This record gives sequence, C-alpha cells and structure tokens, in this order.
Amino acid sequence: MAEYFDSICKYRIAMSTVSLLYRKGIVNEKEYVTIDTIMAKKYQIYLDSIFRNKSPEALDSVSL
Repeated sequence: MAEYFDSICKYRIAMSTVSLLYRKGIVNEKEYVTIDTIMAKKYQIYLDSIFRNKSPEALDSVSL
C-alpha cells in the first residue's frame, strides 16, 4: 500500500507541473491528455483512478 501511495504522490507532482504549463498556454489540451496518460502508466496509476485529472477542464475551477 505504501508503494501505491508513493506512486500517487509522484504522479500528482508530475501532473502539477503539467497543469501549470497548461494554464500558462505552453501545453495544449491534447498534449495534456497525452502526458497524463503517459504519467499514469509510468507510475502505475489506474486509468480510472480518482487521483487523476483526465482532462484540463478539471483545472478551470482551480486558481493560481
């Protein structure tokens, strides 16, 4: 269980950087989704996990 928690933390850290890049317009929606899928596979996060933001629209309600 600790290994999965560690994977979730690493995934969320990676995606927080990608989210910032998306909000600044450096990464587009298609790139965001592609990177999210790659990171989920890398850190072995289930594709339907509640810890994933599958689309950047989920970021619209978050302010910087």
